[in-house]
Amino acid sequence: MMPARIELDFGPGRRGISVAGVLVLLAGIGVAYFTFSDYRDSRIQSELLEMNIARYESRSNSERSEKDAVKPAVVVAAKTRLGTPWSKLLDDLEAAGIDSSGEVALLEVAPDLEKGKVRISGEARTLVAALDYVARLQEAGSVVNPQLERHEVRTADRERPVEFVMSATWKVTL
Repeated sequence: MMPARIELDFGPGRRGISVAGVLVLLAGIGVAYFTFSDYRDSRIQSELLEMNIARYESRSNSERSEKDAVKPAVVVAAKTRLGTPWSKLLDDLEAAGIDSSGEVALLEVAPDLEKGKVRISGEARTLVAALDYVARLQEAGSVVNPQLERHEVRTADRERPVEFVMSATWKVTL
Protein backbone atom coordinates (compact mmCIF):
# COMPACT_ATOMS: atom_id res chain seq x y z
CA MET A 1 0.00 0.00 0.00
CA MET A 2 1.16 3.31 -0.95
CA PRO A 3 0.98 6.21 1.45
CA ALA A 4 -1.33 9.04 0.47
CA ARG A 5 0.13 12.13 -1.03
CA ILE A 6 0.46 14.94 1.48
CA GLU A 7 -0.23 18.46 0.27
CA LEU A 8 1.04 21.31 2.41
CA ASP A 9 -0.34 24.82 1.94
CA PHE A 10 2.28 27.31 3.23
CA GLY A 11 0.57 30.42 2.11
CA PRO A 12 -2.21 31.81 0.09
CA GLY A 13 -2.16 31.35 -3.61
CA ARG A 14 -0.69 33.74 -6.06
CA ARG A 15 -2.10 37.23 -5.80
CA GLY A 16 -2.47 39.74 -8.58
CA ILE A 17 -0.41 42.88 -9.04
CA SER A 18 -1.31 45.59 -6.56
CA VAL A 19 -1.40 49.33 -7.24
CA ALA A 20 1.06 50.00 -4.40
CA GLY A 21 3.51 47.52 -5.87
CA VAL A 22 3.30 49.17 -9.28
CA LEU A 23 3.86 52.62 -7.71
CA VAL A 24 6.91 51.39 -5.77
CA LEU A 25 8.30 49.81 -8.95
CA LEU A 26 7.81 53.05 -10.93
CA ALA A 27 9.39 55.12 -8.15
CA GLY A 28 12.39 52.78 -8.12
CA ILE A 29 12.76 53.03 -11.88
CA GLY A 30 12.55 56.86 -11.66
CA VAL A 31 15.20 57.03 -8.93
CA ALA A 32 17.45 54.70 -10.91
CA TYR A 33 17.03 56.88 -14.03
CA PHE A 34 17.88 60.11 -12.19
CA THR A 35 20.85 58.47 -10.48
CA PHE A 36 22.19 57.24 -13.80
CA SER A 37 21.59 60.65 -15.40
CA ASP A 38 23.44 62.41 -12.58
CA TYR A 39 26.30 59.91 -12.84
CA ARG A 40 26.52 60.48 -16.59
CA ASP A 41 26.60 64.29 -16.15
CA SER A 42 29.31 64.00 -13.48
CA ARG A 43 31.33 61.72 -15.73
CA ILE A 44 31.09 64.21 -18.62
CA GLN A 45 32.20 67.07 -16.35
CA SER A 46 35.08 64.97 -15.08
CA GLU A 47 36.22 64.22 -18.62
CA LEU A 48 36.00 67.91 -19.57
CA LEU A 49 38.10 68.88 -16.54
CA GLU A 50 40.68 66.23 -17.39
CA MET A 51 40.86 67.58 -20.95
CA ASN A 52 41.34 71.14 -19.65
CA ILE A 53 44.09 70.00 -17.29
CA ALA A 54 45.82 68.13 -20.09
CA ARG A 55 45.55 71.16 -22.37
CA TYR A 56 46.94 73.45 -19.65
CA GLU A 57 49.84 71.11 -18.94
CA SER A 58 50.64 70.79 -22.64
CA ARG A 59 51.15 74.53 -23.09
CA SER A 60 54.72 75.38 -23.74
CA ASN A 61 56.79 76.85 -20.93
CA SER A 62 57.21 80.10 -22.82
CA GLU A 63 53.44 80.65 -23.11
CA ARG A 64 52.96 79.80 -19.46
CA SER A 65 55.69 82.14 -18.27
CA GLU A 66 54.31 85.02 -20.34
CA LYS A 67 50.73 84.65 -19.15
CA ASP A 68 51.28 83.49 -15.57
CA ALA A 69 54.30 85.59 -14.65
CA VAL A 70 53.82 87.75 -11.57
CA LYS A 71 55.27 91.22 -11.67
CA PRO A 72 58.30 91.60 -9.37
CA ALA A 73 56.88 94.80 -7.86
CA VAL A 74 53.75 92.93 -6.80
CA VAL A 75 55.85 90.25 -5.13
CA VAL A 76 57.95 92.85 -3.29
CA ALA A 77 54.80 94.67 -2.13
CA ALA A 78 53.28 91.42 -0.90
CA LYS A 79 56.44 90.50 1.00
CA THR A 80 56.51 93.97 2.55
CA ARG A 81 52.89 93.71 3.71
CA LEU A 82 53.39 90.20 5.05
CA GLY A 83 56.61 91.15 6.82
CA THR A 84 55.12 94.23 8.47
CA PRO A 85 54.97 94.01 12.28
CA TRP A 86 51.19 94.24 12.58
CA SER A 87 51.09 92.54 15.97
CA LYS A 88 52.95 95.35 17.81
CA LEU A 89 50.59 98.03 16.46
CA LEU A 90 47.49 95.96 17.19
CA ASP A 91 48.74 95.08 20.69
CA ASP A 92 49.29 98.78 21.48
CA LEU A 93 45.85 99.73 20.16
CA GLU A 94 44.26 96.96 22.19
CA ALA A 95 46.16 97.89 25.36
CA ALA A 96 45.07 101.51 25.05
CA GLY A 97 41.49 100.34 24.55
CA ILE A 98 41.57 98.05 27.60
CA ASP A 99 42.83 100.94 29.74
CA SER A 100 39.78 102.97 28.68
CA SER A 101 37.41 100.69 30.66
CA GLY A 102 35.26 100.02 27.61
CA GLU A 103 34.56 103.68 26.87
CA VAL A 104 36.37 103.61 23.50
CA ALA A 105 35.63 101.35 20.55
CA LEU A 106 37.78 101.33 17.42
CA LEU A 107 35.90 101.24 14.15
CA GLU A 108 38.73 101.29 11.61
CA VAL A 109 42.51 101.06 11.48
CA ALA A 110 43.93 102.12 8.12
CA PRO A 111 47.73 101.89 7.86
CA ASP A 112 49.67 103.50 5.02
CA LEU A 113 52.98 101.64 4.73
CA GLU A 114 54.50 103.93 2.12
CA LYS A 115 54.01 107.07 4.22
CA GLY A 116 54.49 105.33 7.58
CA LYS A 117 51.16 106.66 8.87
CA VAL A 118 48.19 105.02 10.49
CA ARG A 119 44.68 106.48 10.60
CA ILE A 120 42.36 105.30 13.35
CA SER A 121 38.66 106.01 13.63
CA GLY A 122 36.59 105.15 16.63
CA GLU A 123 33.79 106.02 18.96
CA ALA A 124 33.99 107.10 22.60
CA ARG A 125 31.36 107.78 25.22
CA THR A 126 32.79 111.24 25.89
CA LEU A 127 35.33 113.59 24.37
CA VAL A 128 37.49 113.18 27.46
CA ALA A 129 37.59 109.41 26.89
CA ALA A 130 38.70 109.97 23.28
CA LEU A 131 41.44 112.39 24.38
CA ASP A 132 42.58 109.93 27.07
CA TYR A 133 42.82 107.22 24.40
CA VAL A 134 45.04 109.48 22.27
CA ALA A 135 47.20 110.18 25.34
CA ARG A 136 47.57 106.45 26.09
CA LEU A 137 48.67 105.85 22.50
CA GLN A 138 51.28 108.58 22.97
CA GLU A 139 52.94 106.25 25.50
CA ALA A 140 52.81 103.24 23.15
CA GLY A 141 55.98 102.20 21.38
CA SER A 142 54.60 101.49 17.93
CA VAL A 143 53.15 104.95 17.14
CA VAL A 144 54.62 108.42 17.44
CA ASN A 145 52.78 111.72 17.75
CA PRO A 146 49.15 110.55 17.69
CA GLN A 147 46.83 113.48 17.01
CA LEU A 148 43.08 113.87 17.07
CA GLU A 149 42.20 115.09 13.57
CA ARG A 150 38.48 115.56 14.08
CA HIS A 151 35.66 114.65 16.39
CA GLU A 152 31.90 114.91 16.25
CA VAL A 153 29.26 114.43 18.91
CA ARG A 154 26.35 112.42 17.53
CA THR A 155 23.42 114.37 18.89
CA ALA A 156 20.85 112.12 17.24
CA ASP A 157 21.91 109.27 19.51
CA ARG A 158 20.47 109.33 23.03
CA GLU A 159 23.84 108.59 24.66
CA ARG A 160 25.57 111.28 22.56
CA PRO A 161 28.76 109.33 21.71
CA VAL A 162 31.77 111.05 20.16
CA GLU A 163 33.04 109.81 16.81
CA PHE A 164 36.70 110.62 16.31
CA VAL A 165 39.45 110.21 13.75
CA MET A 166 43.09 110.32 14.73
CA SER A 167 46.35 109.83 12.90
CA ALA A 168 49.83 108.90 14.01
CA THR A 169 53.23 108.14 12.59
CA TRP A 170 53.79 104.41 12.65
CA LYS A 171 57.21 103.10 13.57
CA VAL A 172 57.46 100.31 10.99
CA THR A 173 60.64 98.33 11.59
CA LEU A 174 61.00 95.49 9.12
